[in-house]
Amino acid sequence: VAMCLLKHIQFLQDVRGKDISLNYIRTKEGKEIDFVIVQDGQLIQAIEVKLSDKDISPSLKYFKQKFLNVEMFQLVHNLRREKEVNGVKVVLAGEWLACLAA
Repeated sequence: VAMCLLKHIQFLQDVRGKDISLNYIRTKEGKEIDFVIVQDGQLIQAIEVKLSDKDISPSLKYFKQKFLNVEMFQLVHNLRREKEVNGVKVVLAGEWLACLAA
């Protein structure tokens, strides 16, 4: 997942000239999100990665309350059914990654 996201970000930087970066978030209390995408200094997407957990990560729930306008995704490798709960999308990892720009 990290390599796919990094390749996507580098494509957007190099080919489309976007001011975009791949980071992560961690609070002092230990809540964290695996990957966040920042464009023009603004957080635009947050991505948590799970092998087979269909329940939404408590960290994603926490950060969704803090950043209402940010797209939140939980990518799951072994997922039977995609869903969206309170603005957090739980999606099949392979299909979501296949839709990236690079």
